[in-house]
Amino acid sequence: MAIGRTTDKPNCIVYSLQRPLSIADFTGPAEGQIEELAATYSGIGMGYSSQTQNGQVVLDLKVTPYFDKSQSWFKEEGKNPRVLAHEQAHFDITAIKACELAETIRNTSFTQENYQQLIQQLQKQNAKDANEEEATYDSETNHGIIEGKQIEWQARLKQKVREMGCY
Repeated sequence: MAIGRTTDKPNCIVYSLQRPLSIADFTGPAEGQIEELAATYSGIGMGYSSQTQNGQVVLDLKVTPYFDKSQSWFKEEGKNPRVLAHEQAHFDITAIKACELAETIRNTSFTQENYQQLIQQLQKQNAKDANEEEATYDSETNHGIIEGKQIEWQARLKQKVREMGCY
């Protein structure tokens, strides 16, 4: 079980504490009618292989939190450090959820018969949890407009990323 550090997808950036997002990373077209000033498209990629050794399933998994530059965007009026910090926090949530997924997989017992279905179930639950946390984050910060709440979330997320030890 490993956290991915690289990707062969040219439009994607893999999460790293040493490489925060920049406004230039948001290369997708801005969505015209939407009220938001920016959007982050991020997710968790997973690759795995399996083999059976002595009757036990041995899985080699890699969980990779990524940011897709081509689907993430900024409107001109949103190109500022405050909005960028809000979008970075969305990517931080993705990274935290990737680390949590890796930990859940490490602590799950798989069999030859159930591992594919179980991995899919764990991914689905993790994605649901991530979507709920993203919605709570946007709601509590009013998409970054409530400055005090935004600062609280940023600090909490940065601390959690560091404490998890995945990055």
